[in-house]
Amino acid sequence: MNTYEVRITTRTQVVIAEFAFFISEVREAPMNASYWLDRVESELLSLKSMPHRFGFTQENHFRDYEIRAMPIGNYIALFTIDEESEKVWVIGFRHGHQQARSQGLPESKPID
Repeated sequence: MNTYEVRITTRTQVVIAEFAFFISEVREAPMNASYWLDRVESELLSLKSMPHRFGFTQENHFRDYEIRAMPIGNYIALFTIDEESEKVWVIGFRHGHQQARSQGLPESKPID
């Protein structure tokens, strides 16, 4: 069984931080935001092993590389697997109620 390195694109880090800010400041729940952020980080790091356990997402139709979806509570992390470098790239993050879209997704699979 392969162990993958998990990488998160800068754009995705910003989106996750924006959701955490919303929970903390707009919803006035800083403790919930902290708990939520810890959970997101933990779930994303779990992609180190068996990332193929998650299926393809609707966004998969927008790009020439595979995009998979990992549900995290009410949110969805979008990621792609680079078998050659044994890396999982988290390339998007959205609320589950948001429609699938290509905005913000890399045009091609991320590489180092």
